[in-house]
Amino acid sequence: MNNNKLNKFEILEDYQLEKVDGGLIITGTLVAAGFGLFATSFGVGFAIGGTLKKK
Repeated sequence: MNNNKLNKFEILEDYQLEKVDGGLIITGTLVAAGFGLFATSFGVGFAIGGTLKKK
């Protein structure tokens, strides 16, 4: 397994997060929100496809 990509990430403490100026921070909340959005979009698309297929 290639661990070189994992070395680019670092865990930040709360006080370090308050000092961040710019950049991209991916938190667990953002990951959960993205997964929820994907799941909701898939569910809506599936429901619409099922409805159109029945007609």
